[in-house]
Amino acid sequence: MPAPSDYKVVQAGYPLMIFARDKEANRTRIAVLEMDKGQLRLRSVGEAGFTPEMTGRIQKFLDASLPEFGKIAQ
Repeated sequence: MPAPSDYKVVQAGYPLMIFARDKEANRTRIAVLEMDKGQLRLRSVGEAGFTPEMTGRIQKFLDASLPEFGKIAQ
């Protein structure tokens, strides 16, 4: 999961990749935090996708980060 200030990497113009190993499933979970058409988003590109619980946590992160992202960008 992204940390509260990880949006700053995207704001600087870089995508942020987060790697995590799912030991139970023996797969790698990769998430990319990036801007897409003016929206901050986190997408899965690894072997293991997001669980419903993760999706809820991700949405909370995005909801909290986007207003902060806009403050600094202006």
